[in-house]
Amino acid sequence: MTAAGFRWNVFSSLPEGMTLRSRAEAALEGTNWDALLEYASKLRDGTECKLLPDIGMGANNMVRVIEFNYGKRWAARVLYDEEVAFLNFIRESSNVPVPMTYAHETADTVGVHAPFILMECVEGNVGTDIRAKDAFFDSIADVHVELSTVLLPKIGCVVGKNEDGTYIQGPIWQLDAPPTTTIPGIGGPFDMAIEFFQAWSKNTPFGNGNHIPHLLAMGGLVAQMPASIEAFRAAIIELAGKISVCDKGSFPIWHNDCGNNNIIMDDNFRVLGVVDWEMAYAAPWEVFGDYPLFVGGIPRAMDAPWVWDEQGNPLDERSKLCAKHEKQYLAAVIRAEEKRGLTLENHMHLLSAALQDTKRHALAKAMWLFEGGKQGFYHLVTEELAQSLLKDHEVSDVKEDVTTASSSGTSPSTI
Repeated sequence: MTAAGFRWNVFSSLPEGMTLRSRAEAALEGTNWDALLEYASKLRDGTECKLLPDIGMGANNMVRVIEFNYGKRWAARVLYDEEVAFLNFIRESSNVPVPMTYAHETADTVGVHAPFILMECVEGNVGTDIRAKDAFFDSIADVHVELSTVLLPKIGCVVGKNEDGTYIQGPIWQLDAPPTTTIPGIGGPFDMAIEFFQAWSKNTPFGNGNHIPHLLAMGGLVAQMPASIEAFRAAIIELAGKISVCDKGSFPIWHNDCGNNNIIMDDNFRVLGVVDWEMAYAAPWEVFGDYPLFVGGIPRAMDAPWVWDEQGNPLDERSKLCAKHEKQYLAAVIRAEEKRGLTLENHMHLLSAALQDTKRHALAKAMWLFEGGKQGFYHLVTEELAQSLLKDHEVSDVKEDVTTASSSGTSPSTI
């Protein structure tokens, strides 16, 4: 079966009762698809169109294909948020392939009963449908490196465009909390990385906070995780001015959900389009410098100690595979940078350098896991970074600062 035939099987593979499937079913039933087809037809001077049976989906959106009677296809993306400004920015500022936007509505003015975007239909499949990884590392790395050259003066989202052609940056919202909601986020935009890390620590809740009482009730080592989580947050405030190697802009574009479910490719694993930009923003280099979701694993400092030997080598198959993929991806990134002639002498910073700065990379990865609610001993990540900074003579009094943060009334006593 070719890519043009679509292999969108995520929706059909989700088990009944699963939260993600329930959300998708609610969107499927709650959307007035006839009204959407009528709207699309009017945009094409009354040309008749129909919905194809294929259903593509992500965590926050559903995609259906509209086919006009002469064969032209559009993608109708029903979503919970607004990402048109960012899509236009990426199209105009980079060579990253993103779908062209034809129309969008956030208010229910045409009777569809859901915010939507009508966009170019990219004839391909996402990686979760193709079920492969290694073959497209070079293609993904090429996109990642391209984004390292798309810089903005502040840390924050793209929310609009000025008359002079420059883009307007706005605040960063929480995961799954787009600007159309009233849920507060990290804030911004920020002029400096230190401001971002301070705001992140103050404003970002642990993604699985409702599970904290259960952890405390379990007793033993697990019961110390909530204290570790709070110590991690406190330590980031103390370390905020030392985390980034580029405290002042410009800042690269971080996709924030760069998994193989958001990368459309052909049967030869050539990237045709990158989608789901609703939570993307210009970020500190340490946050940007992370492996794609299908490559990276858990930071070693917060992982189970029995899966690593004393030299830091993985012992279990999961960790070995992650380490292998990280090496492969890093090599692909270096090749992409060399192809563009990027060096630390002619570019502000390099993606490859950020990936190889292992302690800072581990912190940024832990922050992402924190937002998603991954359980673990997070304070070990900040302690490891602080020790590394002391060893390299980059900061003074860091150990005292982090020890103070980690030994507060909520800190774990022993791990």
